Amino acid sequence: MKKLFIYAALVGLLVSACEEDESLTPSMLDENRVEVLMEQQGEYGTQPLIEKWFTTYNTGVLFEYQDTLDFIYLAASQNSNNVWKSLSFPQIRTMYLDEEGNLPEESIADYMDYVEKGLVFLDTTIFDFIVPGSTIADMMPPKILISASLSGKASTANYWTEGDYGVSSSNSANFHSLFNSHAMVFNVNQENLALGADSYIKDNFYLFICKLYQQNSLYDQFNEDIYKYSAPYFNTPIMDAYIADYGENQEAWTELTPNGKIPLSWLLEKGFIDAEGFYGFSFKSYRETTYPVDENGDYIVWDGKGYWSYLRDENGDYYCDADGNRIKFLKVYVYHDYINVDLDDDTDLFLKDKEEFIRSYTNQLLYRTYDELNAYPDNVKTSLALIANTLIDWGIDLVAFNPELEQFLNEL
Repeated sequence: MKKLFIYAALVGLLVSACEEDESLTPSMLDENRVEVLMEQQGEYGTQPLIEKWFTTYNTGVLFEYQDTLDFIYLAASQNSNNVWKSLSFPQIRTMYLDEEGNLPEESIADYMDYVEKGLVFLDTTIFDFIVPGSTIADMMPPKILISASLSGKASTANYWTEGDYGVSSSNSANFHSLFNSHAMVFNVNQENLALGADSYIKDNFYLFICKLYQQNSLYDQFNEDIYKYSAPYFNTPIMDAYIADYGENQEAWTELTPNGKIPLSWLLEKGFIDAEGFYGFSFKSYRETTYPVDENGDYIVWDGKGYWSYLRDENGDYYCDADGNRIKFLKVYVYHDYINVDLDDDTDLFLKDKEEFIRSYTNQLLYRTYDELNAYPDNVKTSLALIANTLIDWGIDLVAFNPELEQFLNEL
């Protein structure tokens, strides 16, 4: 009887385990869904771009898919799946279905035209910058989805807040693109693209590179010289480092920012770059007003160029000429860049690790102009060049994506 009881208990445990697994395990798990779905979505005609990408990069691009099987399901745990459950990324075909959920014959041409526009967008903004036969060409995502829209709540661990045009940190909005370990989704809604194609292009390509970094564990492949001087500060309070350099007396701190804020130049000296989406604080400029004097210490009279102001003497009276007219004196604005951290708060931290550090530099390479890049100090410019040249060597055509890089890299 005791053995029978133990056997029944074991059976009960196995049944319970199977029921739990079934909540996580989709059907067709062992089937190559990408190739099957690519064949199925060819029902309305061949797609040369999709065929080219699959042949060249082994990347399957799907416009007909199943949300759970092709993106949400991650196989790790139910919790990891729940992160994406409220995300909405409907197929393009849903825009053309009738009330019964069918695709009318007369809507097929419009449907496929919309799909084609989405594919062309992907070709000209992503695939055109990946060199066929290169190292990175063998590391491409195996599955990419294009959707009619992309909204809802997404995991904050997938870098979309780091792009310059990314949605707000509320992590519930209309996204340009998203990825997880399963696939990447691009929102190819034509109305949104018409309103902000440039922001879509830059954010998408940044996230695409992040996907490559994560999927292929590429962070370890970068030269350690890029971050070795910054690494001791990773994930430590910014204020601690500043106090270590300048002491605790805030009144004695640097003259670079008369408003008492930490100068951006100090952050850059430590190798950290002002990619705002990576920090919980903002980067700002403080405008200081000065009135230059000549060699005798007298205020310089305004010559008709630039700014001017009426000045008062120590008694509060305006300076006037012999006829009693107020004198216009030259006024100069000096701008000081600073980081807007709380001076009494040690929760503002340097970047967490080398992964964040490399992504912050990657961000600047994609978004910045030549003048902005060239304004950085030499240590930052050297690291920017190291990352850029590594990506170029791997087969990512950064110069074609951001032509401003050509002059910047050639001058280093």
